[in-house]
Amino acid sequence: MQPERVGPYEVLRKLGAGGMGSVYLALDEDGKTVAVKVIHPHVAEDTTGLRRLAREVEAMMRVASPYVAELLDADLRAVRPFIVTRYVQGRSLQQIVERRGPLPDEALRSLGAGLVAALDAIHAADVVHRDLTPRNVMMADGVPIVIDFGIAQAFDATRITQSMVGTAGFVAPEVIRGEHATPMADIFSWAATMVFAATARKCFGGHTFIEVIHRTLEKEPDLTGVPRDLIPPLWRSLRKAPAERPSTEALIAAFYTLSPGTALPEAPRRKTSASRVAYLWAAAGQAREKGEYGQAEGLYEEVRQIAVETGDTGSEMFALYQLGSAAQHRIDYGVAQKYYEQALRVARASKAAPIEALALRGLAQLAEMVGDGDRARAYSDQARHALDKRYKEGYPEPVRDTNSEPFLRRWMP
Repeated sequence: MQPERVGPYEVLRKLGAGGMGSVYLALDEDGKTVAVKVIHPHVAEDTTGLRRLAREVEAMMRVASPYVAELLDADLRAVRPFIVTRYVQGRSLQQIVERRGPLPDEALRSLGAGLVAALDAIHAADVVHRDLTPRNVMMADGVPIVIDFGIAQAFDATRITQSMVGTAGFVAPEVIRGEHATPMADIFSWAATMVFAATARKCFGGHTFIEVIHRTLEKEPDLTGVPRDLIPPLWRSLRKAPAERPSTEALIAAFYTLSPGTALPEAPRRKTSASRVAYLWAAAGQAREKGEYGQAEGLYEEVRQIAVETGDTGSEMFALYQLGSAAQHRIDYGVAQKYYEQALRVARASKAAPIEALALRGLAQLAEMVGDGDRARAYSDQARHALDKRYKEGYPEPVRDTNSEPFLRRWMP
């Protein structure tokens, strides 16, 4: 039965229900619409989970992003514990894809960048979503907004497993095994959600719940139909071992490097906790589009310095490559070669084949420009050899030939 009020909030209608509770559209005391989630009685019996969630509420309230439905209020000591978030009017990504099919390329890249920005803000507050799926991404005028962040993780692994039927195929392997969920679990779920948006199917599909779980734990993801330039970050994000997945900063770097023209979806002006790195990559991309390569180099160098300070080799590799590319555009081949060689060393030490191929491609182009055809061919052969090793590890091979790889295409001024 629908309640007339939940705490100080006037209930208008029921929006839906999930494993954790029922969600209602309501009015606050100022007449603004909000979403009120009332925790199910059987879930509220988990007093340990409620205490853990209560400790995390303060951190969750610090998350401020145009791509997150922020937590506004909570009363976990009430007879019917509830949580209040910003109300997002729109359809879920799940509903949109099921009705219309895979998202167009531009919308897909915008979705990916927006979701990474959302996770960046969530993780900056020391919160892990743990249940990022197409159902938990609302689309409001083309802008992705993540809902229900930080709620599922507060309750024990057994309860999550019992209510996981709707999200099997998106949850990370370590969460299935009952291990502690870190931000890397969200990276896995982000990639699985992106594959669904690109193909209208799960990358770990199956006819039964057990089959989907088995494939998630043991099999490589099916990335058939995913745009080629998005495969590198998605494939790496879907690694079984959390330590092998990229950070949000490295994903931002990948989008702005492998998918030129990527831009964050325009959202209503709201207070945001977007990271400095995301801002730098966006500003550098805009500078490149204007032909201001010197300014772009300065921004990439700041990204590189932040990456070195934080030990983020994924972001560092992309920054080094972009520094080389910007110098190449300025026809400063000596500086470009220095950066490409640095990117190559870091990539090889990290066994990052796509970045290794990118750096080798850059060196091959420099060799061509100075008339050294033999060296150019040698670099190109090394790049293909780096990718051949990756293919043997299960990385999806191109449908036609390796020249269709984004990290082997010729550099375009």
